[in-house]
Amino acid sequence: MSSDRQKPLARDADSSVLESASQPVVLSLPLLEKERLNADRIHEHGRRIGQAVREGRETWIPIVSACTSNNGGIIPWKTAVRFLEGEKSQSERSFDTSLLEWWTSHYVLACIPAAGAASRYLAQLHRFATEVESQVAGLSDLFETAATMPKPTPAATLPALNPRERSVFVSGLEGLAPSADFLRLAEHVRSLRAGEIREIYRSTIGALVSFLTVGQLPETKVEKALKSGTASDSHDGESFIGQGDAWKLRRPWRRTMRALRSQSMHESMPAAGVGPRMVASHLSVAAHQTLDAYVAAKLTLRSYGGAPKAFVPTTEEGDTFLGLKLIEQATLLPCLGNFLIAPADMQERFEAEIAREGERLRDLYVNPFELAGSPFGPRYLNEEERHKRGVWNVVEQGRDLCTIRFLPSGEPFTNEDGSYSVVSAGHGELLHLFRGMAEAFPQAECIHVRNIDNIIGTTGERCEELSVPADMFRIVRDCLEFVRAVVDDFLSTGRHVEKDARLVSTNLLEIVDYLVTLGGALSRAARPEEAIDASGRFVGFRPRGLHTMFRSLFHWPEVAATASDAEVWLELQKRLAFPLSVFGVVRKETGDVGGGPVFVDMGDGTQVKICLEMPHASPSDSAEFFGPRGRATHFNPVLVFFELRTHKRSFEGNQGPGRAVDFGQLFDDRFWLLSKKEHQGTAVCYHETVLYELIGNSATTNLLFVEVPRTLFVPHKTVFDSMGQDRRSYGFHETLKDLERTP
Repeated sequence: MSSDRQKPLARDADSSVLESASQPVVLSLPLLEKERLNADRIHEHGRRIGQAVREGRETWIPIVSACTSNNGGIIPWKTAVRFLEGEKSQSERSFDTSLLEWWTSHYVLACIPAAGAASRYLAQLHRFATEVESQVAGLSDLFETAATMPKPTPAATLPALNPRERSVFVSGLEGLAPSADFLRLAEHVRSLRAGEIREIYRSTIGALVSFLTVGQLPETKVEKALKSGTASDSHDGESFIGQGDAWKLRRPWRRTMRALRSQSMHESMPAAGVGPRMVASHLSVAAHQTLDAYVAAKLTLRSYGGAPKAFVPTTEEGDTFLGLKLIEQATLLPCLGNFLIAPADMQERFEAEIAREGERLRDLYVNPFELAGSPFGPRYLNEEERHKRGVWNVVEQGRDLCTIRFLPSGEPFTNEDGSYSVVSAGHGELLHLFRGMAEAFPQAECIHVRNIDNIIGTTGERCEELSVPADMFRIVRDCLEFVRAVVDDFLSTGRHVEKDARLVSTNLLEIVDYLVTLGGALSRAARPEEAIDASGRFVGFRPRGLHTMFRSLFHWPEVAATASDAEVWLELQKRLAFPLSVFGVVRKETGDVGGGPVFVDMGDGTQVKICLEMPHASPSDSAEFFGPRGRATHFNPVLVFFELRTHKRSFEGNQGPGRAVDFGQLFDDRFWLLSKKEHQGTAVCYHETVLYELIGNSATTNLLFVEVPRTLFVPHKTVFDSMGQDRRSYGFHETLKDLERTP
């Protein structure tokens, strides 16, 4: 690591300029303060970018090979389950389950990054709407008129279209062919069971169809009835006023799901009784489909385009990503505390949304007793408020975790008004928030990270699957805690400097034999020959043998062949002190594209196991390893368990508080990314870090990749991933009540 990672800033006489003596980048302190940015971090970003620009180098990290189950880089699912269950009886397994639940509720924090905006999630809708409006001039204004007109609105007060105008609109719509996804979007909006967007969609599409076929909104039967002073007006045996909806019971063909879903199309056609002079345009099926898709896209953008992704509904019942995540955490993995990472300046809004969703949960849960002890439990189950666990804390990913854009020359990019152009510095900057989380819960040992848009449900199967990486972390950490303690105690005696010093501990021997069942390279390196004498008696571990065993599990770099035993003992102690990190990864399927677990060359003769993002790989490496048929066998992490405190000596009755992980040490100079983009028509670059790389590399952490089933990987990158989903399809039917479909 660089020794000048956090150089103090050199300031001129009026404190208006920041600059580094090692490079020419000059930054304005007043401009940084105006944007509420962290000047020291921006200075470091500028130093790194300036150096990379001057040297003409990319920040690519060469890939050596993929992590697989064959080379010990990934622990297979079956091996992990066998390691946890072994030959235990049913009662022993039940005890382990209870022990895991007790541990998560007392020592684990959950961190849910939710600072992302919905703009990327809805980007395809924006492009589609823009394309339609470019081909059908005036459609945007017509949509605004139809979508925003008050209800009810006298038809005479609305604008009218002449036959030529209608013909131009219709021919333009017919010339477009929406993809199947956009046709499904319109179907999805019609199928929603909660929220106002469905009703707005129906009224808007009905108004637009009337505009495009008859030129204006036709007079409705209700308006005619009111004008004539009668209470009802019959048509084909239907009573519109005075007899309610009883007539629907005599039309069974209208009660099928297919009829209900297409009902809006029939209702949107011009009403009977329109004069022949008014009918001048015909809306074909193709034009109607385009109009359906366009209106659905525009209304979705209008409702959620400016909101955080966490607030966007993802089920037909109207449940948001945030709402489902609250349910998952309360049911699937109850923790000591939960932290939600919100965008800058949105803490109060997220807290209000959590409170609102919490009120809904009391009515949604099939069995409210499952909420006992949680912040959302009914009052009669939570009489003692101070004993609640699983509280939700909202933390902002604020401006101090952002950076600024730079020009390819290394100089800061400025906006037209002279201000700096602020951009997110990547979710790796969330590490700066981990310290506060650990301080808020001093007893916490682990932080669990799961994305807001990875919805896996709350069924018993998902709970069992998620328990495997969680229990793997708990058990390996307990083993690691004892090894740390026994090595520290051995070195504290000074015996490690003696010739042929050995660490004799039968507990350590048992731990090694236990971890051997994880298989892979560890089993081949287990129990070095020098630990056993000729008679088969255990005589203790030498430092190199012990280092080799744990190196085969965590993939540490080799120690120099010339290093003395004392130096190897110190290196072993240093490596054991690194925080434990367990990543759940899923096996790739044909067509999957994305980064994942690989071995990389750090350029100094060492190889590191890391969860690498695609932009960190060269184009050739990216195609070879991360492409649709790439050599990487597994995908990016679905979930992460990361150690917050080490050296607690948890196996002792009088355990201490332990050591808080120094998260600053994880910001290694080698693991930052030079992102190159285009902004306002200009090529720019900026400094970015990736959370899963910083806490998922064997250079600074004790890292394990554990295979988990694909059912724990349900990401939502675009709005189309949510279409057609409801509580049952997501796996919440065992927890939440169904919301009946309504026409």
